[in-house]
Amino acid sequence: MLTFVLVNSIYAANATVNIKKGQGPVQSASITANNGAKYSGRNYSSSEHSLYIDLQASSGSGWANVKTSLMAIGSSASGLSTMSGALLWRVQLNPQYLFTDCNGEGTVSNR
Repeated sequence: MLTFVLVNSIYAANATVNIKKGQGPVQSASITANNGAKYSGRNYSSSEHSLYIDLQASSGSGWANVKTSLMAIGSSASGLSTMSGALLWRVQLNPQYLFTDCNGEGTVSNR
């Protein structure tokens, strides 16, 4: 039983990133997941533009967007990917139209 608990805790990971006014695209730390990942994000009401949240995956050679959601000011978004295999996952927060006037947060976690 103890072994089962330890194995499950190894894969229970998440990473959160915050974006503040004055910043361009920001990325979370990466997590490892074998059965896909889920993401959630929020664009705070203090933002001045919409904010993209990208769920990104990597097999070790660069990052690719798997899911993208546009969050209006004061709104949130969430989603998941069921891609399997040992992949690295992260989220990126990116203000719309290259502005740097957003406040928000995003989290990536194991499904």
